[in-house]
Amino acid sequence: MLLNFIKINFLIIFLFVLSFFLISIPVQTENFNYGSYFFLPHSIRIIAAVIFGKIAFFGLFVSHLIISEFSTSRMFDVNLLLSLVGSSSCYIAIFITHVFKISKVDFKGIRFEQLLFIILLSSIINSIGTFLVFDNIFIFSSFKFIFSYLIGDFVGGVVGFYLFIKIYTAYKRN
Repeated sequence: MLLNFIKINFLIIFLFVLSFFLISIPVQTENFNYGSYFFLPHSIRIIAAVIFGKIAFFGLFVSHLIISEFSTSRMFDVNLLLSLVGSSSCYIAIFITHVFKISKVDFKGIRFEQLLFIILLSSIINSIGTFLVFDNIFIFSSFKFIFSYLIGDFVGGVVGFYLFIKIYTAYKRN
C-alpha cells in the first residue's frame, strides 16, 4: 500500500512538473501576474483525481508547491495557499458533480460531456480561488486575471485529456 502510494505520487509530481516546465512556461503570458493561456498541468490534476482518487492529492499538492517555489518569488505562505487551491480544485469539482448527480467519476463509464464539465468547473474553481488568494496581495485587473487562469486551465485540461486518450488507446492496442 505504501509503495503504491509512493509510486503514484512520484509519477504525478514528475508529470506535473515536467508538463509545467516544458510546455506551460514557454507559452506563458508576458506578465507573470496573469495565468498561462495553456496550462497543461491542469489536465494532470484531473486525470490524477479521476484515476487515482484521493490518494493523488499529496502528489498534486507537492507538485504545485514545487512549481510555485521554483517559478516565482512569492512568499512561502502564498505558495502554500495557491498549492492548496490548485490541488483541491478538481476534487471540489468532482464532489459537486457527485452531489448534483451530473456524473459519476468512473473513468470507464464517464462521458465526454461530463469530463468537459468537470474540466470547466475545476477551471472556474481554481481561477476564483487563485484570485481570492492574490486579491489581498496584488492589485490588477480582476477580469483579465480570472479570464487568463480560466482559459489556461480549460485549454490545458482539454488538450491534456486528448493527448492522454490518444496515448492510452495507442498503448492498449499494442
